[in-house]
This record gives sequence, structure tokens and C-alpha cells, in this order.
Amino acid sequence: MKKIISAGILSAALLLLTAAVTLRKPSAVTLPATGNIVQIQLDTVKIDAEDFGKAQIEEFLENMGALTPVTKLASTQVAKPKQDFVLAFLEENGKRKSFRFFFTDGIYYMETEEGDLYKNADFMEEYLAKTSGWLPAPKGVETTPSPNTEALACALDTGYDTRYWLYCTVQKKAAEGYAEGELMERAKAELLWQYQIYQYASENGYGIPDNTYQELTAERIRTAKSQDKDNSAEQEYQDYGTTLEEHIQQSAKGFFRISDTVDYLHFCFQEEFRKAGKDTVDGKTYRMAGDYANARMNQVLLSECDSIDITEFQKSLEEAETYVNSKFLK
Repeated sequence: MKKIISAGILSAALLLLTAAVTLRKPSAVTLPATGNIVQIQLDTVKIDAEDFGKAQIEEFLENMGALTPVTKLASTQVAKPKQDFVLAFLEENGKRKSFRFFFTDGIYYMETEEGDLYKNADFMEEYLAKTSGWLPAPKGVETTPSPNTEALACALDTGYDTRYWLYCTVQKKAAEGYAEGELMERAKAELLWQYQIYQYASENGYGIPDNTYQELTAERIRTAKSQDKDNSAEQEYQDYGTTLEEHIQQSAKGFFRISDTVDYLHFCFQEEFRKAGKDTVDGKTYRMAGDYANARMNQVLLSECDSIDITEFQKSLEEAETYVNSKFLK
């Protein structure tokens, strides 16, 4: 005679199984043997184990091995911040073992590649204090509260298009000290490579996520408004038929977004170094994330932008040059 399992019994069994999984704590963290480690990565820097020192490596491993495991259920309630610190070990056999450290709600955590969490990693406090994510600070005359009247007039006259972008870059080159006769060509060259980088990033999954860019734009607006303590700058913008916030929002649709994407791509290449351990470009190995990112940027410009069609943009630059020369560089 067949026994029929009731829905209630089955449901209870599933609940018990789920509880067993969610309440399970990860086992002791698996760490490489000190003698097998040939290189250690401290977030953005890679150091040979011999140079770093056996005693320091052993201290790291000892501290990591003593951390308190966090249950799967508790792990789901931990808010993981963007800022973190990567500690990785490269072994003789080429295997890389990486750990992510972060600080949230007053607790220092370590996360393994498998997603297991361990807490009370206070020994990483000094390292975590130096971390930062990607959110460039507001920069340039266009983000200051008091309007540059000539730049604002150009922005409103052109609808914030390439002509405005070229005007601002010419002013930037002048501030950098270039001779008057060089300003236009240097500005156009900079905008051309920025455009190529922007297109490359957009086509290869390196574009700035919309929510991240909205956050950056909001921060720019907050910063500018906080500097306009007596509201005098806002009144000047309104005299021109716009507002400080609208000016920054319009700039963010083109001029800022393109230049910020260049910065963001560089950040993404640094993240490849930090999180994936990538460190080689065209056969050359780099020990620092910034150097690796610079090499990748050069590689993109020299060999990965060939397929990008720049014909229309070059035409818009020529039109912009005519406009800027006639309006502002007479």
C-alpha cells in the first residue's frame, strides 16, 4: 500500500531544510599556505611575497583564520557598500585567491570569492580608511555657483552642443598655459580622443550606469547650491532665463557625460586590476592599478578605436571651430 505524504508534512520538511541552509555558518575560511604564496595584492598594489615579508603575510593569514563566520540568513541582511578593499594572494601554481573587506553598520567584514561572510575583521581598519569608489568631485568653471557669463551665453546660444563643448575646452587649454595659436588645435584633439573613448566605452559595456550618473549630477547640484549661500548666483542664472540646476542638468547630457566617461573607463580598468587581478597589457606586467589602467587607456586609443566612425563628429568640430572663432576668438 502506497503512503501519501501530506502537503503539510512536505511543507514542514521544506521549511526545516530552508532553515538549515539559512542558519548554516560557513566553515573556517580556506587560506593558502604561506610557503605557496609568491605575491600579495593590497588592493591597488601587487608586491612579491619575498619583498612584503613572510611575517606580515602570516599575520594576515592568522587574523583572517580567526574571523567569526556569519550565517547565510544574517548575510542577506548585511548592506554591502561600494567602498571595499581587496586582499589577494597569488600562489606558485598561478592560482589567485581573493578576499573583499568592507565596513558597514559598525562592523568590519570579509567576503570570500564564494560569497561567504566573516565578521570582526578590525585588523583591516587602517586599510579600509583609504578606500574610495567612483564619484568624481565637481570640477571646472561650469560647476561653480557663480556663472561664467560668457560660457553661459555660449551654452544657451548653442543648446549645450559641440560648440559649447569646444568653447569650454579652448578656455581650459588657455588656463593650462598653452600659447594662443595652439589653443584650438589642442582643444579639438582632446575632444576627438574623448569622443573616441566615449564611443568605445558605450559600445563595450563601460558606459556610466544611469543611476550612478544621476547620483553624480545630483551631487554636483548640491555642491554648487551649497556654495551659493546668499542665492546671488541663482539670481544671475535666472537673469539669463535659466537656473543653476538646469545649467548643470543640461551640461550633464553631453559635455560632462562624455568627459566623465573617460574618467569612468579609467576607473573600470583599475577595477579589473583590483578585483580580477588583470595586470598585463601588450606583454608588459604592471604592479599598480593606476599604471595598468593608463596602459589600457593607451591600448584602447591606439588599437581598439580604429573601427569607430568619427566622420560626423569631425564635421561637427569644424562647424564648432567656425562658431567659436567668430564669436569668441576674434
